Amino acid sequence: MHLFYIDSRDYSGSSWASEIYYSKSTDDGSFWTQPIRITDIDGFYSGSPNLVIDSNGLHVFWTDYRYGYTYIYYRNSVDYGVTWEPEQRITYYFPWGSSGPRAVSVNNVLHLVWEDTRNSGGDVTEQIFYKKYDPTPPTGKPTTPNIEIYDGESKIRWSWTKGNVYDAESEFVAYSAQIWETPGVIEDVEGEGGNGITLTEADLNVSYRIRVRAKTETYRYTDWSDWSEAVNIQQPLSKVRVYPNPLKYNLNNIVTFDDLSNDYATIKVYNIAGELVRELIKNTNTDYVQWDMKNEQGEQVSSNMYLYFIKNQYRSKTGKIAVIH
Repeated sequence: MHLFYIDSRDYSGSSWASEIYYSKSTDDGSFWTQPIRITDIDGFYSGSPNLVIDSNGLHVFWTDYRYGYTYIYYRNSVDYGVTWEPEQRITYYFPWGSSGPRAVSVNNVLHLVWEDTRNSGGDVTEQIFYKKYDPTPPTGKPTTPNIEIYDGESKIRWSWTKGNVYDAESEFVAYSAQIWETPGVIEDVEGEGGNGITLTEADLNVSYRIRVRAKTETYRYTDWSDWSEAVNIQQPLSKVRVYPNPLKYNLNNIVTFDDLSNDYATIKVYNIAGELVRELIKNTNTDYVQWDMKNEQGEQVSSNMYLYFIKNQYRSKTGKIAVIH
């Protein structure tokens, strides 16, 4: 035996706000399980529960007033009341109301009717609407988010596509995302939107990953995508220090390029004629590289003005070095 009922226990002093609770008995009503709430506490009315039982478990539809208008919601329990799947919103014709759901199951397909005011022209005249509803969750998931833009400092943008997701009920209308900061925790990204997201104030020395899921027009969600590759925000090249500059021989014959990021980088040094003098490679987990003032042939460079060009995967920087003998 399965029992759904309306209860206002969560709203002290309110005679209108209510939620829907569920209990069951396996011994013809002698004993009932501890009631569980199956609707969200939102301060509004949840009521008119309608139960359907088939080989896919328990199905309950109800009227919900959480957005200032009544809409039809649905939840399913495949193990007949032990656990419950996330709720799904069935109607969404703002600002018109829908209420009084009634459903039956035929060959494990749900057939739902309800009262609806979308064609009322603003009055309270209601009409009966019908929907054949397949409660099977959407399949597939969006593609793994790719890094579309990374300026090397504090701005990152990811993008993705719908991938192989499919829903027999409706089209996909929005995406939601989660972000994982390392070290840190996984957090939901506020709001929902299209197939891209931009982080504009990333912190230094923090790795960022994201994953996304698609939402249908009937508020059904796909599985989460795989996590994106980590983006580690490093020291921007605008902070690079080059010293000593100018360099005077016999005092110091080493020029240090310091405060580089940990990313792989190349440093090319040119003379004022634009000829390559020396190429330095930084491929270790350090933030500096040194030039011994020798050219590609191993010869000491002469007094002159030299230009350097620093480049990694995401950004570049140019500057000058003066060498004085």
